Amino acid sequence: MYQSLLLSTGGGIISNAQKSKQDDAPVLVIGVGGTGAKALDTLKKKVYKQLEADDPNATVPSYNHIRFLEIDSDAEWMEGTNLNNAQEFLNLQDPQIRGKFNNDITRYDMLKKPQFQWLEAEDIRIPESLHGAGGVRQLGRYMVINSSQSVYTKIKTGISNAISNRKANDLVIHIMAGISGGMGSRCS
Repeated sequence: MYQSLLLSTGGGIISNAQKSKQDDAPVLVIGVGGTGAKALDTLKKKVYKQLEADDPNATVPSYNHIRFLEIDSDAEWMEGTNLNNAQEFLNLQDPQIRGKFNNDITRYDMLKKPQFQWLEAEDIRIPESLHGAGGVRQLGRYMVINSSQSVYTKIKTGISNAISNRKANDLVIHIMAGISGGMGSRCS
């Protein structure tokens, strides 16, 4: 019980008088993959807990120049997080991925595209119980490249929302990802 109350371990209650002032710089924090989702969720909790809100007297705190974005191929990671699914999550899941990789003709057509020349698709067999990229780096990278326009649009929107009505010229972007797994490693 005592350990959970220590501020040094992330616990405790921080009064409004103890909260840190915000910096004026617009910020976009991007989490990639499951590890990125966990880190992003933890960071968002800390921001809401330890920084003064835009309006300290508001019932619901807001931080208009701090934006969060999770990019993942497995929507299950989002369950139980504090992230807003509509605005703060981009799902790269490809419902037809089994057909693309398990069918020789479709796989051959895919490999003819220059953006997939690196892909060793003949070595990848998609299991029936696949969640996201399933820890397969090539699948994670494929999903990012296959959805590159959506990734670009979502990041651009996050940046636009963060810099909206801000005086500061410096944009800060943080990217959080794991070093293994299917989405975080080499995909970000």
